Amino acid sequence: FIYLWEHRDIIETLQNLNAYLFTLAKNRCIDYFRKEMVREVRKGSLSEIENRELQLKLYSLEAFDNDRLSDADIEEILNNAINRLPERCREIFIMSRLQNLRYKEIAEKLNVSPNTVENQIVIALRKLKEDLKDYFPLFVFII
Repeated sequence: FIYLWEHRDIIETLQNLNAYLFTLAKNRCIDYFRKEMVREVRKGSLSEIENRELQLKLYSLEAFDNDRLSDADIEEILNNAINRLPERCREIFIMSRLQNLRYKEIAEKLNVSPNTVENQIVIALRKLKEDLKDYFPLFVFII
């Protein structure tokens, strides 16, 4: 956002601000992972597994084409992933993330503890992260 603010004169020429922001964030992530790999290799502290993980993240970001999926496709993929969550987990996730209820409010409505709500959200995010990793590589980094 700082970059965009510093170059705000280009905003008027953009046809799709969301696509531009996504591409900007993606490219910043790619730059970060490249620098991280170089830095860690120089320090010699990067294990083989960590090196491969960084390379895979970098590869998935570079290969990701945000133009290949339409908004309808993305919505369908997200809805399918949410619908695959266990029933109670899905219910809590929807109340939290889509209805913007606080954990305490959800706990009161469902007659469960706030810790249960928090645990279910952690489970939901973990499952969604796994289900969506092939479609939205940046999603894996956000969660």
